[in-house]
Amino acid sequence: MKRRKTITKEEIKERIKNGEILPLTSDTIFKSIFIRNEKVLIKMVSDIFDIKEEEKPITVAGFETVASKYDGKTYRGDILIRLSDYSYVLVEMNNEKEDNVIDRNMVNLIRIHSQVLERGDKDYILKDFRLRGLNFNNFKNISGKPVERYAICELESGRIASLIYTFCNICLDKCSKLVYNVDIRKLPKAVRWGAIMTKNRIEEISDILGEDMLSMEEKEKLLDTIKEINGDDRLLDDWITEANAKMKLNNQIIHAKEEGIKEGIEKGIEKGIEKDKQEIII
Repeated sequence: MKRRKTITKEEIKERIKNGEILPLTSDTIFKSIFIRNEKVLIKMVSDIFDIKEEEKPITVAGFETVASKYDGKTYRGDILIRLSDYSYVLVEMNNEKEDNVIDRNMVNLIRIHSQVLERGDKDYILKDFRLRGLNFNNFKNISGKPVERYAICELESGRIASLIYTFCNICLDKCSKLVYNVDIRKLPKAVRWGAIMTKNRIEEISDILGEDMLSMEEKEKLLDTIKEINGDDRLLDDWITEANAKMKLNNQIIHAKEEGIKEGIEKGIEKGIEKDKQEIII
């Protein structure tokens, strides 16, 4: 496996000069763009979850969910959106696949739910709660589909038992491949939003948005924000730090694998030599 070199600021600026943009798959870039474009964020979430008008007004609660410690670790989400007193959406950009990702998502939504419940609330108001998790995943979904949805269901029949907690996992790579050589307008909007996250040129993002995803004002503001962020030295520094940290970890994993393979080969050779010796003796 090939090790990657550290990214420099000069290299990134040269790429931006040639028309590329920093990927929206970066936590830093993703949060910076959508926090500055609240209307676009709301439109995106509404498209993906088919959120009805009665759940608005919608407000962005912040960059991160309230910190909570468990076994010394602090969990922070990416963006938390408050739809109403009973409705929240947690949006996350996930770059690393974890075996327990569904369990973790459930726990995170329950954590948010527990923070908004008031002492003395009656059980009958639970039917009004909607805690949604939106995950943009830089890895394959379990089902292999570009978009998969989860809810609490009855195991044998598959009948939905509760919509209090629901998730939507969007596989970015799959979405990116689906937008080529097709009529963009015929694709589900969830797929189009997923594809946007992977593109490294403004023109590509503009084409996928088309004229039906956003108003002209919203679209222009989004694209202008992307341009501004790619000219912001502080954000460039943050992105480079984030990217190099991931690259360093990846290189360490590659090194560990190579060492393991090398050790295995050496042991195999030693066993082969020992076997040859025993055969000669016999």
